[in-house]
Amino acid sequence: MKGTHRGNLRIIYDILSVIQTTQDCNISEVSRIANLSHYAMCDRLAIMKNSGLLVETPMASKSGRGSPSMRVFTLTDKGHQFYRMLVSLFKTLEELGIDKP
Repeated sequence: MKGTHRGNLRIIYDILSVIQTTQDCNISEVSRIANLSHYAMCDRLAIMKNSGLLVETPMASKSGRGSPSMRVFTLTDKGHQFYRMLVSLFKTLEELGIDKP
């Protein structure tokens, strides 16, 4: 049985969904939950940052130890708006039987 591949919009939706629902998530968490390789995730996050959908913030670990270069991602207002539009789009497509998650 051949698996289906997600399109770019579905991947962006998955990334935005993870960031939307997870506070202060780093690239490893987003990559794992959205099911993308680290390198594919880096590419997508760069595009999304350049588009103004999210911001990247350096942050120390919660214990105060660890890499000072840890980066967390949060959605911008534009990112929240785009996420809501994608939710609506995918809901409509699913109702029409065109796209199933």
